[in-house]
Amino acid sequence: MNNKNERQILKKFLARYYKAKKQQGILQQRLLCMRSEFGSGKKCAEIEAKIKAQKQQAHKSVAQIMEIIELLPQGSTERTVLELRHIDCRTWTQIQRAVYLTSSPCYERYNKGLDMLLVKNKVRKIIGLSKKA
Repeated sequence: MNNKNERQILKKFLARYYKAKKQQGILQQRLLCMRSEFGSGKKCAEIEAKIKAQKQQAHKSVAQIMEIIELLPQGSTERTVLELRHIDCRTWTQIQRAVYLTSSPCYERYNKGLDMLLVKNKVRKIIGLSKKA
């Protein structure tokens, strides 16, 4: 497997929290609509249970993501970019403003951070990649 494919796997893993948060928002909005339309009932209870389960999964995801990102040097731009993107769920424009970089250098730091993580056996194990040869 080449480095580009490994990066994609790590990106997908790190994006789990963002996706979970987005799905929670959709379910929460659906629940509000159903409550206003039908009142509280069995369907609302089912959606509430799904939201609760997704919140628990999101907490697990963010804990794993934080565990991975904490392997980067404290105060490094790479770590800051990954934290802003995958923990704070910021847009690229917001990240670029926060770290005072234009788009290309910002993406380079992001990819460098991913590469720094991919050489760590702990990260490779968590995301399901075999040891680096």
